[in-house]
Amino acid sequence: MPVFEWEGRNQQGDVKKGILSAPSTEQLRALVRKDGIFLTHAAKRAGVPAKSHHGLHRRVKRAQIGIFTRQLSTMINSGLPLVQSLEALSSQLENATLRGITAAMKEKIEGGARFAETLQDYPNCFDELYVNLVVAGE
Repeated sequence: MPVFEWEGRNQQGDVKKGILSAPSTEQLRALVRKDGIFLTHAAKRAGVPAKSHHGLHRRVKRAQIGIFTRQLSTMINSGLPLVQSLEALSSQLENATLRGITAAMKEKIEGGARFAETLQDYPNCFDELYVNLVVAGE
């Protein structure tokens, strides 16, 4: 899947920039529009590994992981399937790294992976204790 470096403006007129993976420019436009951003420029990046395009190996603060966990728990307890919960979270999270990780996890789960397996792919975000708690829950 191509990786795009993009620039856009939110409703307040602030310039926002990022790097996302999308099948086409049109789908990239739809992805950033979900975040309230109007795309003004997008360019394909060559030679970027699939896992690094979201900054997926950066550290995420524990407070952000706590918020993610509470929101995911609330959605699952209300009866939403895991994939739909992750999709909703990936469009709501403010932290770009965690948003990218959540979107990548959703894709892996749709491909048949277990939730705990997808968490193990991001050790800078989800530590061993967190993953083992999910394994116990599964």
